Amino acid sequence: MHLIDGLQGQLGLHAPRKRRSLDRESARRAGTEGRKGSSSASVTLACAADLARIQHALTMIGWNESQLEAWLRSSRSPLGSRSNPTIRTLADANRVWWALKRVARRKGVWKEQL
Repeated sequence: MHLIDGLQGQLGLHAPRKRRSLDRESARRAGTEGRKGSSSASVTLACAADLARIQHALTMIGWNESQLEAWLRSSRSPLGSRSNPTIRTLADANRVWWALKRVARRKGVWKEQL
């Protein structure tokens, strides 16, 4: 295994990162929070992995943090018309990520994350 990893490293190839498996309830929340018509009694805070996923989409479309903030304050924001649109919950992170994914697809730069 180390030999293969070493050879791939010399060739500039990287093995896909292993994703951590979620328990059943966490996986359900990750897939449904933020969707229209989905209501949950509990609120899940956004974690570093959720924000990294958003950062990945920003990198693909070539936006920086100030462009994201301006977009979140605009009338086209996936977070709606809040006075201070920040990404705090998993639902917020999902809404922003799905919208950024649509932007990246329209630009023709979308690549699935490994």
